[in-house]
Amino acid sequence: MSAADGAEAVSRSATVVVDTTLGGFSVSPAVASLNGDGKADPLQIAYVLTRQASVKVQIRRNGKVVHSVLGATQSAGPQTVTWDGRAGNGKRVADGAYTAVVLATTSLGTRLLSRPVKLDTKAPVIRVLSLRTVNGTTRLRFSLSEAAQVRIYYGRRRWNDGDSVLRNGRAGEQAFSRRVRASVVRIVAIDRALNRGAVIYRQR
Repeated sequence: MSAADGAEAVSRSATVVVDTTLGGFSVSPAVASLNGDGKADPLQIAYVLTRQASVKVQIRRNGKVVHSVLGATQSAGPQTVTWDGRAGNGKRVADGAYTAVVLATTSLGTRLLSRPVKLDTKAPVIRVLSLRTVNGTTRLRFSLSEAAQVRIYYGRRRWNDGDSVLRNGRAGEQAFSRRVRASVVRIVAIDRALNRGAVIYRQR
């Protein structure tokens, strides 16, 4: 950088490092889950190296390393590693928010990229509060432990001898009314992690 004022001029310089060693970083499923059936399914961590580098892939929580997934020298090109939801001692980690981190070190220094990850192995809990039919309208009240997509089956004698509707349910208590006569309902809730909770409730 140079600056001049009449006959006086001054210049300064600084070294800038452009490092494109690490890129194309993605995590799948992203910020959703590692499972859909109560068991931890592998998390896919993908990235691209433009040159050979010493790579570390880590899972962190609150800044602390929970598990070192990889520590190796890798050549240029697309790379993929998996995490099975377990810590270094082999035990499955608790549900919650984590961070997937990739560090690539070359002669230029260390490049770091990160993405949030949410581990969720718990199915939504459904609690039916009431079910009654008034003047041909079935009124249903229930609560959800977390936000989920809800399918409600309205049955006359059995839960599957009628039709169903699909709704987005929020966490907490909610009510649905529908112009249909039903004595039994089945509620199936699927959360963002694809965990599935279900309950069948008969009108008393």
